[in-house]
Amino acid sequence: MTIHWRRTEFKALAILLLLILSRSVVAQSVHDWENPAKFQENKMEPHAPVFPFESHAKAMAFKSSKSNRYLNLNGKWKFKWVRNPEERPRDFYKPFFDHSSWDNITVPGNWELQGFGTPIYTDVEYPFPANPPYIPNQYNPVGSYYRTFEVDSEWQAQKIILHIGGAKSAMYVWVNGNKVGYSQGSKTPAEFNITKYLKTGQNTLALQIYRWSDGAYLEGQDYWKVSGLERDVYLYALPELHIQDVETEATLVNNYEDGKFKVQASLDNSSQTARQGELHIEVLSQNQQPVFTQVYPFNIKAGQTEILKEETLIPNPEAWTAETPSLYTLLLTIKDEDDKVSEVVRYNIGFRTVEIKNGQLMVNGNAIYLRGVNRHEHDPVTGNYLSVEEMTEDVRLMKQFNINAVRTSHYPNDPRWYELTDKYGLYVIDEANIETHGLANHPDSYAAIADNPDWEPAIMDRTRRMVERDLNHPSIIIWSQGNESGFGENFKKAYQWIKEKDTTRPVQYEPAWKTDYTDIAAPMYHQIEEMLEYVADGKQDKPMILCEYAHAMGNSVGNLQDYWDVMENHEQFQGGFIWDWVDQALVKENEEGKTFWAYGGDFPEPIPNDSNFVANGLVQAGRSLKPHIWEVKKVYQPINIEAVELETGKLKITNLFGFTNLDNYELSWVIEENGKEIDSGLLSSVDIQAGASTIISVPFKKIEPKPKAEYFLKLKMKTQKKEALVPKGHLVAWEQFKLPVRQAVPLADISSYPAVSMKKNEQWIIVEGQAFTVGIDAETGLITSLKNNEQELLHSPLKPNFWRPPNDNDLGNGMPARSGIWKDAWNAARLTFLDYEQVSKQQVIVKSRFVLPQLRAEYRITYQVYGNGDISVKIDFEPGNTRLPELPRFGMTATIPIQYQQVAWFGRGPHESYADRKISAAVGLYSGNVHDQYHAYVRPQETGNKTDVRWFTLTDEKGKGLKVEADTKINASFYPFPMNMLGYTRGGPNRHNIDVKPTDIITVHIDKAQMGVGGDDSWGARPHPDYRLPAKSYSYSFVINIKQ
Repeated sequence: MTIHWRRTEFKALAILLLLILSRSVVAQSVHDWENPAKFQENKMEPHAPVFPFESHAKAMAFKSSKSNRYLNLNGKWKFKWVRNPEERPRDFYKPFFDHSSWDNITVPGNWELQGFGTPIYTDVEYPFPANPPYIPNQYNPVGSYYRTFEVDSEWQAQKIILHIGGAKSAMYVWVNGNKVGYSQGSKTPAEFNITKYLKTGQNTLALQIYRWSDGAYLEGQDYWKVSGLERDVYLYALPELHIQDVETEATLVNNYEDGKFKVQASLDNSSQTARQGELHIEVLSQNQQPVFTQVYPFNIKAGQTEILKEETLIPNPEAWTAETPSLYTLLLTIKDEDDKVSEVVRYNIGFRTVEIKNGQLMVNGNAIYLRGVNRHEHDPVTGNYLSVEEMTEDVRLMKQFNINAVRTSHYPNDPRWYELTDKYGLYVIDEANIETHGLANHPDSYAAIADNPDWEPAIMDRTRRMVERDLNHPSIIIWSQGNESGFGENFKKAYQWIKEKDTTRPVQYEPAWKTDYTDIAAPMYHQIEEMLEYVADGKQDKPMILCEYAHAMGNSVGNLQDYWDVMENHEQFQGGFIWDWVDQALVKENEEGKTFWAYGGDFPEPIPNDSNFVANGLVQAGRSLKPHIWEVKKVYQPINIEAVELETGKLKITNLFGFTNLDNYELSWVIEENGKEIDSGLLSSVDIQAGASTIISVPFKKIEPKPKAEYFLKLKMKTQKKEALVPKGHLVAWEQFKLPVRQAVPLADISSYPAVSMKKNEQWIIVEGQAFTVGIDAETGLITSLKNNEQELLHSPLKPNFWRPPNDNDLGNGMPARSGIWKDAWNAARLTFLDYEQVSKQQVIVKSRFVLPQLRAEYRITYQVYGNGDISVKIDFEPGNTRLPELPRFGMTATIPIQYQQVAWFGRGPHESYADRKISAAVGLYSGNVHDQYHAYVRPQETGNKTDVRWFTLTDEKGKGLKVEADTKINASFYPFPMNMLGYTRGGPNRHNIDVKPTDIITVHIDKAQMGVGGDDSWGARPHPDYRLPAKSYSYSFVINIKQ
């Protein structure tokens, strides 16, 4: 993630923090946690997960927690938090230390979210002065953990491993008062052989974790700076004769028809005598039938390791892809001299080949699109720790919203995540836990680490631990060296090591995208014009896949379709990864006990923060949907439907899947007349191979058009059967077409309308009709009163409006300052002309003219009141100053009483839509309550707009109220509070969703247009030119009807 603006208060606080916390480099003693060469002590070498199941049946069940060789250490621990290392308890790990007065803490879970210290959110900057490798020790909290445990008597003579899945940032370990080791690197396991420290009966485990260390310089990700034990902690017992590591390679050969399978197993004999036995290797199909078996006898000396290798050809396996995640089961069984099973290790493997070929990323010989998102591991309560149920929910939502790829931004994820992506099918970019973005303003910039040989071992260690742990997962198709850490010799060496270690996957690194040290051009936040420059000189030798784009902060993700129009027209553009998946907001309570989504600056310590820049997800922190995810689903849909000849129902369907035939889907169609179904049907199975197209005909009946009626053809592609995490009947793709049939609308016979009367005094022009009254203020020229009989429909006048509450992208690109002249422009309007005339018994015309001095603009409103209750409002605007900035909005607004809260409209819906984000909102007939017509963004901002609206109504429970209708399409929005409840002023106090409180009025916007929400980035990019409102002449009209 990136950001290119800085808050002035951030700089001031940073200077203050530097003065308070920095210390002279002269007299520094070298601590482990300030020494880049000291990132581990006694940690086991990195390896693939090798859990030693005691039987074939338990291995097949694949639940280590059910094994007798597993001891869960999650749960309640004793805990002591102090502000700095000097205050830390020095001997708490020793026997007989009294911990009874200590607090309890839940493991796993970040300690700041359990009341110890405070979470800090920064994007770029470190939460301390950047002076690697040193940490300001006056404020560097230390957490000390302590618990007891007992090991099973059956574990005697076995090798006992302590597994700590993730500890941030630096950790010491003691068992029974003995120092075991030290670890840095918070996103891969720290494992220690603790066998020699254990005793019969009760044992003690003590951990001491430093919030920051030199390792924190490598963990400067755009996320909450939080600490503690973030993943599972447990023990497991290895038999004396056990598998130490396994490396697999399952690719496709012979024109991608056969499987080439390689396995390398490291067998370890930790006993005191030589051991012999057999290693059994089995590969089972999805229905558990063996497709390969082999037995290898071995004889291993005491204390030695032997490596066994096998390579074989498996004919015609089912290939793994994200669309068809076919997995095979690999079982490695050790039998000892007595033919007794010592252990069984299991892996899921998938046969697939990933390669860069002809400048494209290929999977199994096919070029693919990565319809991706970046994903932080985030829970709004526990922080970095997620349950497997939460992970599964993430996968389910991604699958159902047409997302097929995830970048593990910006660190290796919990190992269970990859088990899910293997099983359910998502392409994964696995990223090393390296980000040094906070060095951007350091005197040596990124070279302070990227080109510094002192840091090479730490960078290599983080790279190795990711690759060695995750090598066997078929869903991982690309390795990433990290994020926003500059480019230098250390990254060159890490790239070379990965390429030597794994020849089956490409490697990417964004800062290296113009060098030979990345296999994919993976820039971030490239504008479309920059993308086109990449292919301007012809075909390149690398595909371009945007590692980050479409910054989804607040109300965002505009112009996504524009990006994909370009991507689908150039074969070397193969997708990208939206920033990002989930808002990283935290649950917090205010003084009244109400919960809200908290972000940077909502916590008490005076630490620089980056406000709500942490809230840029497609879903909210609790996984409820944000409106713009529907646009992502529509743009990402892997089926394209185009009109060929709408009059006869001819359409072209293109299958954009990489491997799936469309005969798996049901194709239905419907014809709607003004949003109401008049014809429908099912088409027979559409047999279209991946990448192919065909022409179909929809057999709808001939339409006899009615006056004022519009006709739409809508097609839907749904699943025909239930799939994993995707139900039967799930909508995968759809398209809507306006049919070229219409009947001319006859002119209304005004003479048939009831009569109206008009009267004028110094204050009012009043037009009265049959059970309705319109009041126009003679001093302002605005409609101030609309009555149905004696019931007032307006709470405030219908007046011009040029402003919208800024969204986060507006704030980032400076719109409030640049276009601020429009915010209160109407407040200075002067009425220069007001004329009225009763042109017939059934019609009154009122004309008004205004000047807006600051804009040197003229604004004209013409009202026509008819006897049938219609009030026509026509707007004409002429800016006198051609150098004015763009308008956020052009329209009119009013407020009405809350009783008219039932809303219906014919236009795009049901979710909000904008000029640059509306293809996911089909034109239709929708209804609901105004309380449901806005989204509660983490920070209040523009919300709830409806585009291409033909008409809308706001009525009470009896159906009385208002109807607004336009001959041309308008924008409309309605929410139960004043507009000034939305928005935020940079530098002001934080605002939250709970600050927007329903009131007794409804704000109604009737707009010709509103500019797009933008989304290329949130720190400077404006909406694309096609979606802006330049200062020019505007005209539009609409009709208000009083519904009786």
